[in-house]
Amino acid sequence: MEQTDAVVPLTDAEAWDVLRAQALGRLAYQIAGDVWIVPVNHVVDRDTVVFRTAEGSKLFGTAV
Repeated sequence: MEQTDAVVPLTDAEAWDVLRAQALGRLAYQIAGDVWIVPVNHVVDRDTVVFRTAEGSKLFGTAV
C-alpha cells in the first residue's frame, strides 16, 4: 500500500469548491491571547464567505 500525505494542499479554486459544498464550518479567531473555535453556518457569495453573528457575541466583537 502506498503511503500518502494526510494533508493535501488545495488550489484556491479547490478550496472555494470545498467551501461552496458545505453549509457548516468552523471559524477560529483569537481575542486577548485566547483562541476560540466556533461552528458557523455559511454561504459563499462569489469569493466571499458570508455568515451571521449577533451583537454581544465574542465573534461580533472581532469585526472591524
